[in-house]
Amino acid sequence: MSKSRVEAFTDGIIAILIAILITILVLDLRPPEGVSWSALHQLIEPFLAYVVSFVAIAIYWNNHHHLYQTVKRIDGIVLWANTALLFWLSLLPFATAWVGENLTAMLPELSYAIVSFMCGLTYNLLDRCLIHANGQNSRVAVISQHDHKRWLSLLIYFIGCLLTLVWPPAGLVASIVVSILWFIPNRRVEQEFR
Repeated sequence: MSKSRVEAFTDGIIAILIAILITILVLDLRPPEGVSWSALHQLIEPFLAYVVSFVAIAIYWNNHHHLYQTVKRIDGIVLWANTALLFWLSLLPFATAWVGENLTAMLPELSYAIVSFMCGLTYNLLDRCLIHANGQNSRVAVISQHDHKRWLSLLIYFIGCLLTLVWPPAGLVASIVVSILWFIPNRRVEQEFR
């Protein structure tokens, strides 16, 4: 399979995930009962969970696209690593819907935090597999060499998982912090292609 087929497949899956996220959350957001600010306030939690997850999926798609710009070869291990990333991303709509209805409950928040952590972990795994397939002197290896955001993100997700046990919103807060870190993709990729 060529890298363009993997990119197209991943783009399609991510588009489906966003469609599912929209279907599950946005279509479930009903107009508030009443016309007061307090009536509107009831929609804040599901809307916040939706926005955080939508942005996270968009960031993964952006960074996945940038990552694949740096590679020439893929192998079977890369395909499995890419599939693992898609598996964990596919669980985000479920975790988002659950946490959107139960923002301060420990188990929904913990499940969201674990899914977010696993998305980050499998993205890192994909990066390592692409380096292995393309060599230590490849563009992907050079660009990933000093990218400490990957490991910092995993640490933040892990701390978020632990803190969720004592303060449930910590899982969502960790995802927000990681999204802020990754909102701008790796600039080294864009510099490499100028």
